[in-house]
Amino acid sequence: MADIKDQKLLYHLTDINNIPFILKNGLIPRAELNGFVDIADSDIIESREGLGLEKHVPFHFFANSPFDGRV
Repeated sequence: MADIKDQKLLYHLTDINNIPFILKNGLIPRAELNGFVDIADSDIIESREGLGLEKHVPFHFFANSPFDGRV
């Protein structure tokens, strides 16, 4: 895997059925969404909520992150 310091991309993992909404409205935090196709692992979501992170859009700094493997 490449060194994270050399990476130039951000990744956001979602269901393909969410793409039309994202293209129209942009990325919106989970706390503000209704009626989307959810692919997230419930344990990860629970831990993010415990940290108040459901108010932010998650990104990854490299492909094939541990989150990718959980989905």
